[in-house]
Amino acid sequence: MKERNEFARALIQQELGESYSSEQILHCRNIINANDISKIEMGVCIDLEDAINRFKLIHPTHPYIQDLNTLSLVPFRTQCNNFRDGIECGDQLRLDFHMTAFIIYPTSIRSCTMYSANCKKCQLSYRVSSIYCMNEQKIIVTPEAIEKKQYFHLSSGKLVYSRELLVSVSSDLVNGHISFNGAGTSLLSKVTRIHPEFDKKFDPAEFTRSLEAHWLYFELFNLIFMTSAEKKVVIPRALFSARNIVKGGGMINAKAQFLEEHLNWIYNLFSIFWSHHKLIPDCQCDSSACSRVLILDGHQKPRRTVCSFDNVTSLMNEDELGVCNRGCPYQPQKRKKDEKRKNKTSPYYCFYHQNLSESVSANVVEDRQRDQAWEDDLKLLEKDDLTHDYETCNVVRSQEDEELENKRKSMGFLASFLSCGIVIGFTESINHEGARKVTDHLLTMIKMGSKIPDAMIYDSACTLKLFWTKNYRNIHLKETAASKILFEMRIAVDRFHHKNHVHSMCKTITNPDCTTNGNYEAYQGINTGIAEQSFRYLSEFKLSLRRLAYPTSTIFSILLLHLWNCRRVQISPDCFGLAMKYIPDKIKPLFRTYCIFETAQLSSNKILTDSMDLTQDEEQNDEIVEMTLGVDHLEQLDYDCCVNLEEYAWDSDQE
Repeated sequence: MKERNEFARALIQQELGESYSSEQILHCRNIINANDISKIEMGVCIDLEDAINRFKLIHPTHPYIQDLNTLSLVPFRTQCNNFRDGIECGDQLRLDFHMTAFIIYPTSIRSCTMYSANCKKCQLSYRVSSIYCMNEQKIIVTPEAIEKKQYFHLSSGKLVYSRELLVSVSSDLVNGHISFNGAGTSLLSKVTRIHPEFDKKFDPAEFTRSLEAHWLYFELFNLIFMTSAEKKVVIPRALFSARNIVKGGGMINAKAQFLEEHLNWIYNLFSIFWSHHKLIPDCQCDSSACSRVLILDGHQKPRRTVCSFDNVTSLMNEDELGVCNRGCPYQPQKRKKDEKRKNKTSPYYCFYHQNLSESVSANVVEDRQRDQAWEDDLKLLEKDDLTHDYETCNVVRSQEDEELENKRKSMGFLASFLSCGIVIGFTESINHEGARKVTDHLLTMIKMGSKIPDAMIYDSACTLKLFWTKNYRNIHLKETAASKILFEMRIAVDRFHHKNHVHSMCKTITNPDCTTNGNYEAYQGINTGIAEQSFRYLSEFKLSLRRLAYPTSTIFSILLLHLWNCRRVQISPDCFGLAMKYIPDKIKPLFRTYCIFETAQLSSNKILTDSMDLTQDEEQNDEIVEMTLGVDHLEQLDYDCCVNLEEYAWDSDQE
């Protein structure tokens, strides 16, 4: 306060040529602050910002002027609402200087001063958009902190983003297919032309990465508070790493780990909300087609480079299908120029699978055997003219048709649409798309509680229906409550591809316009090509999707499809609490699941331990394994989840 009054005295003397003491300045300030009318009257003829800028030019080294800006950003609240021992703190907090920063607007950049409100009792620091936990290196985000607030700032960086800019980026992304690189470059170009003083003050690459990260978390928190029952989200402090790089000690960075361990929960929120959107009256949807039919299709344009390691399998639908090979979604490591030849890393494998054994696990062997068994069955059925019940179609999707390059690439993703055009689920296809993988995708949605129509469209419906009919209630598709839903589902080929299907099964059972089995009534008035039409739109994002690494790529896809759905049904992505208002009984509480790198680390350490020539007894061996993994790593895997982790875990153990 003393420095502030001294600065006010010096500024008045410079502008008006009048000299006052600091005590007189303080007395006048107190009188003015106590009267709102006097504030307005005093500011009518004074351009304070110009006066301060002139003072900066004349006194560039003045100690107070370095951190002074006419625009001040204060915390979203100045009264501590933390609960300790069931009692709310309630302390009124004083404002303290935090840092100077730059606010990014759609066509301008302004400097600002940021303040914090610190509660020493609770060790919490209230900021513009969050609460910083001083003793835990964590950040808490609440609906109150970001709901329709003018500014958004989470990191310790110097850039603050205006809400109008982030909303503008979302609109440009969904409606104009603009990339983050294009958005960042365009913004700097506009600012430089309008405000030449900011020319070359910001590095375009760093600025673009910062914009992308802030947009990602801005829309992610909007999605969470719109579709969940959570009143806060706890995130690590180091959340703004540029890429999903692997840090020392074999740990993926905090950003990637946070996203991956929450990925299944976020996807669950997305699928539950949009599969039940018919229950939300705010959605402006086509009532004649809304949620009548599920339309499933694969999209291969956003193929990205992935790790060549194949020993990662999904266990979620083991009860019905056995293990399903998923593959490793991480990006392969880049080869460094100064790398010694004998220690050279492989550009085909990610960090965690560089040194693992190439021998396939029992799970992968079983998955391949199941896939091969179905391929063999199809070939036998094609030769067997007597088996009319299982007559096959000339359109068959086989893994043999898909060629992989030296560097492995994913096969795009498999998406589920409702007949009104809403996307309710998707699965990244690291391996080929086949009957078992499609079944795995559908079973996963059913088990998580998504509302699935009893009729479906798929361009290879005949093969899928044949797989279900032939294998239901046997070892390849065991009967459960979930598989029973699939088996009883009506399924047909979309009208565009149906002309290529010539066998009797395609003319009746999987014909969407067949009148003898009720298909005509079920699919009448349904646009069966809506998936293909939507993929034309999504193809515009293929470059953005290809360059992102897992799990950011999946989070980006969820946010993109969420914004697409919001635009289609004409609701705002800022409607906090919408799910709790209309479908509270459908929402699952927060749960976290294992990251793939965690199971890879366990596998790597297991191989290392098994390779030792040890003579200790079983108890001693257990101690060695714990020493190898580390106590912190074991605690990291001990999550307090609200669901059965076995249903969501990924297994990458070696034989």
